[in-house]
This record gives sequence, C-alpha cells and structure tokens, in this order.
Amino acid sequence: MGNACSCDDDVVHDQNLNKPVQYNQNKNFQELYERGVDSDFEQDQDLQATAKTLGKKASIQKLHATPGQVSVRNSQIFNGTNNSFIEKTAANNDNTAIQKANFLNGVKIIKHSSTIPPEVKKHIRLDLQLLDKLPDFSNEYTRHVLDRLGGFKYDDEDPLDITNLPYYGPVLLDNYACYYGQWKNGMKWGRGKQVWSDGSMYEGYWSNDMASGRGRLIHGDGDVYEGQWQEDKADGDGVYIHRDGASYTGQWVQDKQHGIGIEKWIDGASYEGQYFQGMKHGEGIFLWADGSQYHGSFKQNNIHGKGQYKWKDKRQYTGEWKDNKMHGLGQFTWPDGRKYYGEYKDDKKHGYGEFTWPDGRMYKGYWENGKQHGRGTYRGTSGVEREGEWFEGRKIKWIDE
Repeated sequence: MGNACSCDDDVVHDQNLNKPVQYNQNKNFQELYERGVDSDFEQDQDLQATAKTLGKKASIQKLHATPGQVSVRNSQIFNGTNNSFIEKTAANNDNTAIQKANFLNGVKIIKHSSTIPPEVKKHIRLDLQLLDKLPDFSNEYTRHVLDRLGGFKYDDEDPLDITNLPYYGPVLLDNYACYYGQWKNGMKWGRGKQVWSDGSMYEGYWSNDMASGRGRLIHGDGDVYEGQWQEDKADGDGVYIHRDGASYTGQWVQDKQHGIGIEKWIDGASYEGQYFQGMKHGEGIFLWADGSQYHGSFKQNNIHGKGQYKWKDKRQYTGEWKDNKMHGLGQFTWPDGRKYYGEYKDDKKHGYGEFTWPDGRMYKGYWENGKQHGRGTYRGTSGVEREGEWFEGRKIKWIDE
C-alpha cells in the first residue's frame, strides 16, 4: 500500500495494493463472452468483472427471418419486431431465387376431387393448389436435426375440439409454403406440418391459422425450438437448441425468454435464473467454463445489484455491483488472507475502506481511483497505529509529526 509504516517499521510501499484494475471496458455483458475475455489473472490484481452470455442467441424470431438477416452474435436476443414466424418465413420464400416453374422440384399439382364430402369441404380451402405429396425441402442442417431428434411426437390425447376435424392436403399456400394437416373453417387447425423452401419446417398444433399449443420449428440453418406456442410465438415452456449445441430451456412469453430458465454453452458455461423480456434480469447464477462463478442480481443482461463473484484462484468479491462493475459497498478477499472492506466505484476502491494483511498490518481510510488518497490510519506489524495523509497511493506525511 502507499508509504505505510509504524513507528518501529521501515517505510514499505506495497506495490500490489494499488495495481490498476485489469478490466475490459466493454460494458456490454453479452459482448464480454463473445470477445472471449481472459479471466486468468495474477493473484494480486483487482477484480476484472468479466461476464458472458449466449454468443449464439436463442432467438425464435431469428428462425423466422431470412437466413443471415439476423446475426448469430446479435447482442439482442430478438430482433425487435412483432411479425409472426409465418410472416417472416413467407417473406423469406418470396425473396428466394427459386423460379415458380421448378419450385416444387418434381411434386405435381393435381386437381381437387369432385366428390369431397360436404362435412369436409366446409373446412378446407379449395382455392389452394393441391399437391400429390409434400415437397422435401430439407437440407443437411435440417436432416441432421431430424436424424438426431426423430419425428415430432404429438400428445397421446388431442383436445376434443380437433378430434373430428378433417385432414387435407398437401396444399401450396399463398406464400409458397406447403401444408398438410387438419383444417377448420378454412384455417389450419389441429395437427399439421408446414414446410418452407429454405428447409424450415414446423410440425405441431395449430389454431386460427397460427401455431398454437405444442409444436416444433426447425429452421433452415439447423436451429430448433420445441415447446409451447401462442399465435405463432413461443409462449410457455420450451427448449431452444442452436446448431452449435448452445441451448435455452425454460419459460417464454411472446417469443422472448421470460420467467425462469437455464442457458448452457458448449464450453461448459451456464446460467440459471430469472429472465425478463428476453434478458437476464433478477436473481441468477452464472458459471464460467474456467470455474469462476457469480451468484446474485442481474439487470438487463448485466451484473447489477448485490452479488458474489468467485474466481478460479479463490479470490472473492461480495457486495454491490453496477453495470458489471464493483460499485458501492463490498468486501474483496484474497486466498493469501488479504482483505478489503469498503466502498468501490467503477471497479476501483473509492471512498472509505479498510485493507488488512495476514501479518496484522492494516490501513483504514480514504481511497480514490483505486489508491489511498486523503486521511487514513496505518497499523504496522508492531501493532502501533499512526494517522497520516496519502496522495495517489503514497504517504505524504504523518499527522503526528
């Protein structure tokens, strides 16, 4: 620490105490992970409040967008639009270079039967072109998902209101997607499967022409969501698995992670806790692949509030945080027995604080920008205390001299 001594000690300057914080100034909690910040620091360095989040985002709406339109490293979990996945995938199909002449790739358009029973005809859409089979738009990514997960499994018992609804198709929809399944009053309703030209496919339950109930959406890039849907949006309990293996399991509201959930990354890192409108928000536990961990409060994807951060080398900070930085009152301990208890500002000791060493030395007083600054009291190994003044980490005088 600054020039610190007792009446009996030689003046000793503790170089470790005032080392600057080794902290990546990128304030975005999510980008900290994506940039791969190194948290393997020397034992005597102060806290680097590194944190990471899902580099490959669990975006349901990403699945609905044109491939490549939404970056897999987008710092937002969703792209901020309210369009349903049906609308987004339709736009994707309209923008493809596939010519209508070869769009169906060998699938034939056939005529509707003239003997369709009235009880069926009242539910289906005869204005749509009927196909002799459902086109296979699958690609290497979607085939890999299907090989791994198998076919979608419907509920053992369907709701009574869909039991007697007719199956019809496959038909070519207005957006060039193709659908086979149940219908009600001209709308997709009940069990059904829909495929798009980019390889995306949804299979599950429908209501009012929209995905509702349990279903599975496989996007053309290999990402997959299976769970509850409400009006074309993930809503309820569901699992999202990215092509690289990163995943989210938990609650959703209107296509956003909301409630309690667990994220896992392929390097072994994980987060378990609360979400609010697509962001980590509330209480949670974040475990890093190197063994570091944080237990505490989050706000809009940032470490914020009260919490405890433990490094793999056994250093530990418990206290208040603001935007991923130690800020407020807290306690920092080192594995060799050193301890600081006091105020922090922007990851640095700032305000009043007390620093103690395992050999009995102690400084209690004021700090600024991570260094002793102002009046303080120093106790040496002899146990004698002296009051002095410090400037930018160095003692400038003893008060009693």
